This record gives sequence, C-alpha cells and structure tokens, in this order.
Amino acid sequence: MVEPTAMEIEGITSISGNAGETFQLQAKMTPENVTLPYIFWRSTNPKIAKVDNNGLVELQEFDADDMTNADGDVVNDDTCKIIAESLYFDGPSAEVTVHNTGINSVKTVMDRNDNTIDFSKPYKVYNMSGLKVSDSKEGLSNGIYIVRQGNAAVKTVVKK
Repeated sequence: MVEPTAMEIEGITSISGNAGETFQLQAKMTPENVTLPYIFWRSTNPKIAKVDNNGLVELQEFDADDMTNADGDVVNDDTCKIIAESLYFDGPSAEVTVHNTGINSVKTVMDRNDNTIDFSKPYKVYNMSGLKVSDSKEGLSNGIYIVRQGNAAVKTVVKK
C-alpha cells in the first residue's frame, strides 16, 4: 500500500472575486502512485465560499453581518480556507485562502438614532475621522463610513 507523503493545490494559493464566480481547484498527491488517491474538499466557512466534491469553488454573496458582532463592532471574519484532504488518517492536506475582499457588499450595521436613511434623497458620507468623502455610496473604497441625512446617522461597512 502506497500512502501519500505530500499534497498540493496546483496553481492557486488564494482566491478573491465577486459572488457567483467559480474557481476550479486541482489537487495533486505525491507520490503519483498512491493506492487510494481520493481527495476530499471542504470549506471552513460556506457563507463565504462553497466547494463541491470535485474542487469547484463558488464565492457566495457576502453579508456584512458575518463580520460584525452584536455590538456592531467589526470582527476579522472575512476569509476562509478551502481544504483538500486525503483519505488517509493523518495524511497530507493542502489549502487555499479565500478573501472576500472582492465580494461586493455595502451593509448598514448600526443606526445611531433609530432613524433610517432614505438613499433616494440627498445624504452625505463621512470617513471615521469625520471628513466628508462623498455624496454617494457608489465608488467608495473598502472601509467603515458614517452616512448622515438630517439628524439620522448610520455606520456602514463597504466591502468590494
């Protein structure tokens, strides 16, 4: 019986993209004449990326709630791993990191005055230092912003 001594995923070490995009992963065990060359795939966070039995990864619609706790604080929960494992106990494995920085999301995470913003009417966007950066959420780079409209203000997380 020939057991694997190593496993690697060919060509890709990390993935980022938009929701719905797919990436085909290929894993290779060495030596090439492994008795049971079956590879099993899994995702450490299917909310970010799903993987099927053949290594096809599909990026999921990112929900900013997944990166905020109950207090509205941002937590570092924006990556997951796609792991290829062998059938063998304590056998080799390989992984690819999925960064959802490419997954589009704009999500209001906290409403300071229990008022809502009517995005069909004029509003202003400020960075966390209080400087006005825009009159629209379009084209903002990744980060946390304050959106104000009259007396209403909301904290908004932008992930692209």
